Amino acid sequence: MTKRSDEAPAEIKALRDSLGLNQEQFAQALEVSKTAVSAWERGLYEPSPATYLKMGNLASRNDVLWFWERAGLDRKVILSAAGNLLRGNDVPPTAEQIARVPELGVPVEITISTAARILRISQDAVVRLITSGKLIGRRAGSTAHYWISYGSVIDELARNVAERESALRPSSKDRAKGK
Repeated sequence: MTKRSDEAPAEIKALRDSLGLNQEQFAQALEVSKTAVSAWERGLYEPSPATYLKMGNLASRNDVLWFWERAGLDRKVILSAAGNLLRGNDVPPTAEQIARVPELGVPVEITISTAARILRISQDAVVRLITSGKLIGRRAGSTAHYWISYGSVIDELARNVAERESALRPSSKDRAKGK
């Protein structure tokens, strides 16, 4: 165990509470003693990097990064690994998989082919979205190659999902008729 941090006790207790576990159950999940959990939550000590990694794996997608960074992982390394996983998929990632890529606080750019797989459209359609201003992209030198903002791709994906959901909802006229 290492010496304490001011925010660690609250974050650890919030994680345990969010999982609905008592200190003993949380300790079992992390393969540590109940005494260790109690000491972390009282701010006496901090968990080891390995334990912070385990906590990150238990955390929600909004909190995972905080725990992984406490373990010593670098945001850029996490981002690189996530990008490699997306590029390595033979099948386009699902919206749920994309949503699990944590917000890393660093500008992220992806290739046209990756954007096309995420949006499930052709690479030509991605270029049209860039030229129309719906996606943020920049040319790489004098070539026709683009780097596209990951955030703008996720925004476009969210717009597409919202449009599909609204198309599936009955209109107000149909609801009034009881359809």
